[in-house]
Amino acid sequence: MLATELKSLAETIADSNYSGKVINLVQELATAKSSNQVLDLLFEVAGVMEADCAAFVTYIRGDWSHENFRFVLACDPRWCFEYQKTAAYSLDPWIMYASTNTEPICASQITGLTRAQREVHDLAIRYGMNSTCVIPAPSSGAMTRVGMLAIGSRQAGYFEGPGLREFSVLGRSLAMELQGWCIRRLRQELIEERGLTSEDLQLLAFERAGQGTKQIATDLGISVTAVDSRWKRLNQKLSTANRKASASMAAAYGVI
Repeated sequence: MLATELKSLAETIADSNYSGKVINLVQELATAKSSNQVLDLLFEVAGVMEADCAAFVTYIRGDWSHENFRFVLACDPRWCFEYQKTAAYSLDPWIMYASTNTEPICASQITGLTRAQREVHDLAIRYGMNSTCVIPAPSSGAMTRVGMLAIGSRQAGYFEGPGLREFSVLGRSLAMELQGWCIRRLRQELIEERGLTSEDLQLLAFERAGQGTKQIATDLGISVTAVDSRWKRLNQKLSTANRKASASMAAAYGVI
């Protein structure tokens, strides 16, 4: 348990050192070198925020495949096990909220849940999220990757009282920094694992900008046949069916 005192959220935020401590830790995320370092920082910042647990997930909107989801989980590992065992992310009402909204919200305010969604919600409560602030972390530009940060307290009604607006400002900063770190890591992983070159990235950027084969050939000073050959090799690297799919994948992973 990270929080040790039954203080209200408003009382916690009233501490003159509160915001500064949180911001300092959030800033450290920008230079984190490994997933373990990010996890340690999330545990630490959750403690400073007087929360009992925190969970961050980043995913491509509309893609419910297991490989699409990346988690940073500063919470009870038993919850993580049960959650992933049942692939609960495909039913998670918090994730679904973050897919279509940008405003932080108390989990208790998300209504109209199906029975399966209530079971996912109840699972979180069982492992320490009796009161939870759900914070979407959208991506900028054409990226379809979305993030969601859930910060929870065992104290019932903790986020439902005064202080949520002020807390949300800091929570958003944390969520966006986590999203930025994950996107940078995913981008690097894709480039390294698929062996993408600077020429490949240039080709993907051309496609994303809507340029056809002839225009690309003119811009690069090569033949149309050469452009088609490059696309064939690139599609093979990314295991995609065509250039449009390759560009969409690259955009989703922050490569372009």
